[in-house]
Amino acid sequence: PEREREGPEGALTARRAGAQFENRDRAVWPLRPKHFEEEVRGSGDTLAVVEWYAEWCEPSRDGLPKLEEVGRQFKGAAKIFRVEVSAESQEMGVGCGLRRLPCFHFYRGGEFLGELEDPASFDLLEDRIAALLSPPALPGGGGT
Repeated sequence: PEREREGPEGALTARRAGAQFENRDRAVWPLRPKHFEEEVRGSGDTLAVVEWYAEWCEPSRDGLPKLEEVGRQFKGAAKIFRVEVSAESQEMGVGCGLRRLPCFHFYRGGEFLGELEDPASFDLLEDRIAALLSPPALPGGGGT
């Protein structure tokens, strides 16, 4: 099987490396544009969270420890990816509606569920993921 390479320059996901995603130690996965469709839109019922970031973006850099913490907290329930905004990913970012950094996009079953687009996004991320993982409320309040 292919070996996993570290960093945004050549990351392969655990699935492409021949291992089970949930059995890996990593909580946040670097993602190259060529794997976006397969990993994010093809994530099935698993919530996929994509952080669009840039090395020059201070909130992106400062938020990485929080992102890793949230990734560990929701490991197995959500897949958290990072896509570096670069010449390689610029067209894809524009196609996904990216307007500013940092920005988080949420997907399930190939569908775009929403975004967080604010420098305070890292503080809101945990609550947003928890809400997206919660079962929908029953009509009428769900009373018996």
